Amino acid sequence: MCIFKKREKTEETGISVPMYALSTEVKDDFSYDGESERDAGFKGLADALGVKEERVKNDCKYHLIKKITSGIGDLTVRFSPTDEEMNLKAGFLTDFGVGEFCVAPLYIKRFMKKKGKPSDKLSVIVDFPFGETSFSAKKSEIKNCVSHGIKEITAVLPSSVLKENPKELKKEIRSLGKIRSAKVFAAIPAENTDSAGIKNFLKAVARSGIYGSAFIFGKTDEKSFKEAETAIMKNKGAKPVKIIAEVTSAKVAYRLLAGGAYRVVTPYAEDICRELVAAAGFKAK
Repeated sequence: MCIFKKREKTEETGISVPMYALSTEVKDDFSYDGESERDAGFKGLADALGVKEERVKNDCKYHLIKKITSGIGDLTVRFSPTDEEMNLKAGFLTDFGVGEFCVAPLYIKRFMKKKGKPSDKLSVIVDFPFGETSFSAKKSEIKNCVSHGIKEITAVLPSSVLKENPKELKKEIRSLGKIRSAKVFAAIPAENTDSAGIKNFLKAVARSGIYGSAFIFGKTDEKSFKEAETAIMKNKGAKPVKIIAEVTSAKVAYRLLAGGAYRVVTPYAEDICRELVAAAGFKAK
């Protein structure tokens, strides 16, 4: 039985108090026979803490939302938002603890002009979405990102290389794995990659020094998406795996995270956050 402990400040007191999250083993040990026992648990916990039952329920909802949003990343690559739009979006997503702000390289200087230095959550995706530029051009762009202080970089490799020249792909992944000044993820477009290709790609990642892998989905039908998802989760191994896709619902994002994804990066991160807030009965600014 494992209990993981973290400390958080309450809004009311500003005092750091212990909050506990139960592991899967603990959840299996402690179960409810029905809604009545669950509700009794809320009341019992409220009585033990000396707070209202509604506070306990709201805290449970809030921490579940934060757990989900910490696994979501926001993707900004294909449109040119104004500084005001970026600031409003970043402010909202920061409040909800989104785990990553993934941008195209051209947005780095705009961000730094406003902030002075990159946020720990700022990541860059190079050669999105098809990875068609030369490998030397990718490495040059990665070097530029590192020089600006970016700590997490996703480099897109063409899926065609996986089919036509797998040895070259492995060589490129090994080369990316030698970069130690940032967490580097090797990514491929997933919609044109079959289950065997996904398995081989993940095997190459596992055998290299690279930090993790990522799969990019364009306009993909549900059946194809789930088939690729199954292959990814089955073969992902120990290294982190990102899913970069136009995920629009909290349900799908949660399914991917629960299935083992390190992060779900989507241009609809704000919409998912607002959906979770509304579903929980909270009000968003």
